[in-house]
Amino acid sequence: MKDVLALPLKEATAILEKDGYTVKSKMYEPKFQRHVDVDTFKEFEEYVVKQQLLIEHKIVELTIVKKYRKEV
Repeated sequence: MKDVLALPLKEATAILEKDGYTVKSKMYEPKFQRHVDVDTFKEFEEYVVKQQLLIEHKIVELTIVKKYRKEV
């Protein structure tokens, strides 16, 4: 299995599916979340922070976080 840590979710999913894996993803929810002002942070991208093989090495579970981008 290829290492897809720190890649955007779309890119990581494409790489793993090309290699024949089924991909599941789940959102990591930190215990403490800072307030995100929706007006300031309009866009976000999801990044992989953990990858794990499941069920007979055919399914990959990716844990992801959201990274917000400030609009300039």
